[in-house]
Amino acid sequence: EVIDVQEFGLIESINRGVKLTFSTITDQVQSFSVLWKLKGKATKYVSGPIGIADQLPPVWDWGFFWSFTALLSAWLAFVNLLPIPGLDGGHAMFTLYEMITGHKPGDKFMEVMQVIGFVFLMALMVFIFGNDIVNLIYN
Repeated sequence: EVIDVQEFGLIESINRGVKLTFSTITDQVQSFSVLWKLKGKATKYVSGPIGIADQLPPVWDWGFFWSFTALLSAWLAFVNLLPIPGLDGGHAMFTLYEMITGHKPGDKFMEVMQVIGFVFLMALMVFIFGNDIVNLIYN
């Protein structure tokens, strides 16, 4: 196996890291359009923790480990910024609403939104884990 090692200075390393992170997130987001086109077959290609663990190489590879850790970290940061109540993006959305309108949403409204966000996230988790289990059994 031939490994091409390139060395960069601090500034160039940061620059390349930021560019790679954003291009990776962009690629991931664009892949969602492909999933929508697959209709009912898309669940075969969506993985949660079980499916991800199944994709790990059989032999430990530090390069893969750090690249994969960076990918998961960047993806989780992006998802956390989505305007879903209960995530940081949801809080930012309500703060932006308050800044624009000059008044806070009511406590009851915020409570309902948090419950909706929680139910959505839990349903998504159940779907993802269930999908992983079904794919593990039937594939």
